Amino acid sequence: MLLAAWLGGIVTSLLIRRGYRARAVRAPRVRAPWPMPTARSQQLSARYALLAYVCTFAGVIALAAIVDFGLGVRAPVGAGVLMVDAILLGALLPLRRRGGLSREDLGLRTAPAARSFGLVVLGFLAYMLVAALWIAIVRPHGAAGQLANVGHASTFHAGLAVLGVAVSAPVVEEVFFRGLLYRSLRNRMAILPAALLAGALFGLVHITGYPLDTLPVKAAFGVIACLLYERTGSLLPGIALHWFVDASATDVAITGNDAIVLLVPVALVALMIVVGLRKSGRREIELDLPLRPANASQEL
Repeated sequence: MLLAAWLGGIVTSLLIRRGYRARAVRAPRVRAPWPMPTARSQQLSARYALLAYVCTFAGVIALAAIVDFGLGVRAPVGAGVLMVDAILLGALLPLRRRGGLSREDLGLRTAPAARSFGLVVLGFLAYMLVAALWIAIVRPHGAAGQLANVGHASTFHAGLAVLGVAVSAPVVEEVFFRGLLYRSLRNRMAILPAALLAGALFGLVHITGYPLDTLPVKAAFGVIACLLYERTGSLLPGIALHWFVDASATDVAITGNDAIVLLVPVALVALMIVVGLRKSGRREIELDLPLRPANASQEL
């Protein structure tokens, strides 16, 4: 019986192989989405992320109150930003201990070079347009915020501001607000509401260092960064854009111009090319399988 079944299977395979291959060639190819979120990232809880946001926001305000009013110390900008970043990273520790959260789960993975670079440029232009319109209509005062007095600070404090604002903050904020907060909201919502909510929360957290009339521009940047993450599946493009914006603002505050930061786009192009050439095994792939009939049942 087993031998007969085996022989029957061989004969059937030989008879249908040619017809199946012909149908497969004629059928349109299905492009698998790149990259799919990791299984762990699709389990991130929106409740936990929102609770982490509230706790970190309260922690930042409490820390500022203790340092400014309790101790009577005016913390340098860089030191304050680094302390806030440490609090944001602390919110990830319970997730890492409980579920073994990896860098890929938070979006720290490679992305297609050409697509990412084009989207970063598009995101930068969109951000500049929003900022220009907001300035023209609202005319906010004191847009420099916490960077207002950096140009008159000592060399050490200026260097600390560069480290905190232009280096640490872009990485940590992208990991927390896009890798954790947006990803967890996206697990429960469509793209637009998740991006708008995460962007609004990102803008709100800047209330501790910037005037109220500048927060909508921060929120708009948060939405753009969420869309970058959604379209590339990686935080690297958003980090690059965040770096460029914050480094430009820091350079202007310290030197009065942003000539140094003009070198960043060149470095960004080189970085995207190098990253794109890496053999990550997570690029778009074409599946040589025919499309399933429209009335076919889908697996859950």
